[in-house]
Amino acid sequence: MAKFDAENMCLVKSTEVILVPELGARLGNFNVANISEKEKWLLTAEWMQPIGCEKYGSDNSIWIAKVHFE
Repeated sequence: MAKFDAENMCLVKSTEVILVPELGARLGNFNVANISEKEKWLLTAEWMQPIGCEKYGSDNSIWIAKVHFE
């Protein structure tokens, strides 16, 4: 997650925040759910590739990161 600079149409690198852990597997099938004006959920799943990625802790998990805005 990061702040978006609308003037330059890019993300501001210094504002990047990691929402789900990277445990060796690829992450994919991202989706954002608009729960309310002040709450969004990011959903993603581990894709168990490359072979042997489980040695870093991945286990085919589905991740939900809840983001609350004030």
